[in-house]
Amino acid sequence: MGRPVVVSLKAADVIHTLWAPNLHGKKDIIPGRDATIEFRADKAGVYRGQCAEFCGYEHALMAFSIVAEPPEQYEAWAARQREPAPAPPDEMAAHGRDDFMSQDCARCHAVRGTDARGAIGPDLTHVASRQFIAASTLANNRGNLAGWILDPRTLKPGTVMLPTRLPPADLQALLTWMETLPMSDEPSAAPLLDGPHAPLAEREALAATWRDPPGFIGMLSAIDHKTIARRFIVTTFVFFLLAGLLALAMRTQLARPDQRLIGPNLYNELFTMHGTTMMFLFAVLVM
Repeated sequence: MGRPVVVSLKAADVIHTLWAPNLHGKKDIIPGRDATIEFRADKAGVYRGQCAEFCGYEHALMAFSIVAEPPEQYEAWAARQREPAPAPPDEMAAHGRDDFMSQDCARCHAVRGTDARGAIGPDLTHVASRQFIAASTLANNRGNLAGWILDPRTLKPGTVMLPTRLPPADLQALLTWMETLPMSDEPSAAPLLDGPHAPLAEREALAATWRDPPGFIGMLSAIDHKTIARRFIVTTFVFFLLAGLLALAMRTQLARPDQRLIGPNLYNELFTMHGTTMMFLFAVLVM
């Protein structure tokens, strides 16, 4: 909190856009190109972020949280984060750890203090300390974790994580071991500053910030995608009506050879305006 933070960004397969609206604008992440983003949080709390570039089936379920804490609290958290996983406290947890090592879990995930050194999926050394799993798709509890292990693609279509079929006893042992993986002396989570878990006053303040001004000026200056779509629809119909009136005037002139409703110069001007209007309608459809 109160310090500039620079984050290195890399994409492995498709284009993503990192967006934490309360901290920074959008930043594209393109495969093969290293990028960085710099921001500073001036208020302690948890700030929600989202992928803002369509990147596949799971795009709408790609979120993250940025936790801002005073420097001394952050240093304490970082020290705990560097600690290895504790030893299993009982036989059932040890059984769960052995199941983890014998499955594909250890090939994709790392758990410091064990032989699991996978680098494809998230590091699970302190997984029990997290509020959410699957990029903030699910609350981190025993039931959701079990469903995520058994059939992740039902809960999050498009995820690259593979299902892991385990007998019920082995699954329960694995869950028991994973519940023993918080950071030591883990403090209570900071209050969320946005999203559905935010305090009421914070949510109202954010809503007021993003609320469109009332009336016609508000419609023109709106940034909400639904309002912008309505604005395009209304504008298209207005231009369509104008083009129809111009076409009607020209066809009336051409209805009879001796018609003198429109002079030659005005006819040429109307013809040009009609063509320009129809091109605008074509351009709107293309966009």
